[in-house]
Amino acid sequence: MIAGSDSPRAVLGISTGGGGGRDTLGVLITAITPNGPAERAGLEEGNRIQSINNVNLRLSAADAADDEMGHLMARRLTRELNRVKPGDEVELRVYGGGRTRSVRVRTADADSLYRRARRVRFDSDDRSTLGISLGSTGSVRDTLG
Repeated sequence: MIAGSDSPRAVLGISTGGGGGRDTLGVLITAITPNGPAERAGLEEGNRIQSINNVNLRLSAADAADDEMGHLMARRLTRELNRVKPGDEVELRVYGGGRTRSVRVRTADADSLYRRARRVRFDSDDRSTLGISLGSTGSVRDTLG
């Protein structure tokens, strides 16, 4: 399956981000879609996905400070999800709570999952917007806001 095609896209129901210049533990989960596959499998914000179907998503210490390498691991996760269909199971190695565990997650169709999870939308004439997204590094040492 090719990203951007009209075929249904398999998703886990997560948002990801970088964990910082010393993060070698895997792709950081920054948000979980309520009632999505990841939440049902017990994944939590702050967990790190170390592999998907035995494809490594961890960085070497030498590459951890390179921002492009962190994005590469997230793209690798997306590429592997593009290889499966909605409803297929994937095996993840996940680090969280001081331990690594294997988790099997049944993927969902992106359109149906995110249509269900949409929040109330406001007409742009009724409400001012800034057009920005906010996020966190996920680090307990992130005290800058």
